[in-house]
Amino acid sequence: MICIPHNPVLLILPAGEQVGSEMGNATEPWLTVRAGTVGDALRHIHRHRPGVLVMDVSTLCYGSGACDTAMRVIHEVRRRVSGLSIIVLGDCEDPKMEQAARCRGASVYLPVNGGNGRREARRYIRALHPRDGPSRAHGPPASGVPPR
Repeated sequence: MICIPHNPVLLILPAGEQVGSEMGNATEPWLTVRAGTVGDALRHIHRHRPGVLVMDVSTLCYGSGACDTAMRVIHEVRRRVSGLSIIVLGDCEDPKMEQAARCRGASVYLPVNGGNGRREARRYIRALHPRDGPSRAHGPPASGVPPR
């Protein structure tokens, strides 16, 4: 296992997605990268050593090849990297996608359909990785439910 220090938020988009996702913007200190394979994702994680990993699967269809790759990334990251919070962003409340992500090791699944969902996700991620002040423990709040 790799022990990763509490550093930046790393947002991973599927290989075909445009870097510059609605989740990352100039006001957030997040790194945004594309990964088409498990190896790509692990290389980005090793290079950037994030404290929080955000996987954006909001444009993927459950059961597609790209979705399967994203689920393998989550599984391998959970298996190989200790102490890393893994947040999965889905398009909507999709029980199949959420179950697949959580079974593979995601800390939390957040539906981000619409601007309000993305704002809530950014707020949740900022709570895990504050820019200033003391580091907080990795992982979702004790209830497992995103803050409101």
